[in-house]
Amino acid sequence: MPEVADRAVRAVAQRAATLAERLGQASARLTHDDPALVQQRLEQWCQVVAKGDWETFRKRLAWDGLDLEAARRALGPLRWPDEVPLPAWAAVLQAALGRATDSEDGAADGLAAGDRFLDAAEPLPFEELLAPFVRLARRRLAASAGAAYDRLAAAAHATLERALLTVLTGYAARALYLEFSSSARSSSPACSRCSRARRTAMSAPCTGSSSGRCSKAGSSPSSRSTRCWPG
Repeated sequence: MPEVADRAVRAVAQRAATLAERLGQASARLTHDDPALVQQRLEQWCQVVAKGDWETFRKRLAWDGLDLEAARRALGPLRWPDEVPLPAWAAVLQAALGRATDSEDGAADGLAAGDRFLDAAEPLPFEELLAPFVRLARRRLAASAGAAYDRLAAAAHATLERALLTVLTGYAARALYLEFSSSARSSSPACSRCSRARRTAMSAPCTGSSSGRCSKAGSSPSSRSTRCWPG
């Protein structure tokens, strides 16, 4: 299985670090290399938390033992030192991305097992991009459960894997669609797949959910329409 470069995953972790991770990573270097970016983020945070009222924002920060200076440090560009372990999710990302670039992925499981959670009649948005995460979860579950893994029928495993894929698309589809839209706009107007995907996304209603995510698969183009992305 090809290994995804550690520096690539580290770069993703640096950009994707949550506020809690930034506040808790005293050993990670937070700098003021981009004061304009820090101020922009701070103002947005204040707007979301306190509707732009800085005094209320200061009080809210104080509840967590923070002040404006600590908040600024947390919002600055993050440089994750090589000696500092990455978050656990970064290892999952690295393993899944490595499997996504493996031309033999699924061969060890057999074609049926590799694709059993996909439904050609009801494709989920960007399912092919997220399928490696489901396959990775399957392999980890099988390794952890040992002989007990086979106590469930293949159909039951497929149902559980399909449920996991549905959860993943619920979290990731909107962000992936933003990237898709940007790529599609820069693609050739003659690209029929891009045009069809744009029409699908524009015409499909969004049912929404209590979490604010769009839960309807049709609200984003299927991953089968993303193969025309510019490389």
